[in-house]
Amino acid sequence: MEGSPWGGSEELWYRVAKFSLENQNIVLVNIKHWDLRHHKIEELRILGAKITERKNRGENKLLFRILLKIRIKIFGPVKSKDWLWLENETSNHIIISLGGPHDFLSHPELFQILQNNKFNYSVIQQFNFENITYNEYDRRIVKLFYSKAINSYFVSKRNLEVTERSICMKLENASIISNPANLSEMELIPFPQQMDQINFACVARLDCMFKAQDILLSVLGKDKWIKRDWKLNFYGEGKDLEYLKELVDFYRLNSRVTFHGHVKNVDNIWVDNHILILPSLAEGTPLSLIEAMVCGRPAIVTDVGGNSELIEDSFNGYIIPASNVKQCDLTIEKAWQERNKWQGMGIEARNQVLTKINFNSYKDIYNNAVK
Repeated sequence: MEGSPWGGSEELWYRVAKFSLENQNIVLVNIKHWDLRHHKIEELRILGAKITERKNRGENKLLFRILLKIRIKIFGPVKSKDWLWLENETSNHIIISLGGPHDFLSHPELFQILQNNKFNYSVIQQFNFENITYNEYDRRIVKLFYSKAINSYFVSKRNLEVTERSICMKLENASIISNPANLSEMELIPFPQQMDQINFACVARLDCMFKAQDILLSVLGKDKWIKRDWKLNFYGEGKDLEYLKELVDFYRLNSRVTFHGHVKNVDNIWVDNHILILPSLAEGTPLSLIEAMVCGRPAIVTDVGGNSELIEDSFNGYIIPASNVKQCDLTIEKAWQERNKWQGMGIEARNQVLTKINFNSYKDIYNNAVK
């Protein structure tokens, strides 16, 4: 990830790296530098992984890419200390975990090394915007990047289809894989029997550009929702914490909304919460959705990424057609009117996710890499 130290998208590559170490392999991990290193990175280091870090180049990646292109045009290929560790590497296989298909465009040095050194590499794509487009130059580079990969893994069929459309190319090396559930157990958590007050859970990093928590607060700030008995629990950390707290004040929801921050034991979230709400503007397949379904909870999610590949509207959850205030309000209203069905829908959600998700996909990625 480029935008924060950790997220659901990091769990898969972390499991691959850990499994590789357990199988007595030499593992090198390259991540973006953060002042506070996540405890799972430290775990890999203790297990024997060599950790190297890239510079934090700030948040304006578009401006950085523009300036870098100008510099390359004037001075030729740029040597970066970020990738010196890789230039002399003789690794059997490199696995590149991307938030989106375009993320590596901010690292042209990496692309040059991959092409010049003839590395075998695989790509894991964790996310895509529904309306992503490229200029002609970038589209050519993205095509080349994916065509040279041994394997291209996508966490939803929808993300794969959007990528193929954006680069006008069929990816013959592509396959759909799953993120692992970050649960201590895989058991059904009993549905809360107290229905006088409904507890909504929004489990996601606090980043409104992607997760649209501000739209959710706008919906629940309406008069009809103020008159109802509910609470909204936010789980996660992120750059928009203060903005969302101000919005809670603005909509006078202080007694209704609680910010819990990061919760290490995800199972605990579903002891008291009845349903998951994710009004996301874009997704891969949210790890929090998979976890909620395993625990036996229905979900209200937007029709982006892999959400509709797991959720069937009014059967095991609800699909919001688009992440705007009107559509979110209509869908949450529909769910509210059917809240007596949520417990049964949660059972269907669990059955669906246990059938569709391969929770050991990290082993498949490892096995394909060491062939």
